[in-house]
Amino acid sequence: MPRRINLIGRCLLSMFIVMFGSILVMPLLSNQSVAPAEINFDAVAATAAQ
Repeated sequence: MPRRINLIGRCLLSMFIVMFGSILVMPLLSNQSVAPAEINFDAVAATAAQ
């Protein structure tokens, strides 16, 4: 009995591998060696109120 190849499953798996791999690799390839800036919620609230 031949084994069926689940093409949709393999495509989804490869898509998630590419997505999560790019998320993991992006910090390694970036030129900045500092952590991202913190978001000040007061500043966000002030800009949202305008």
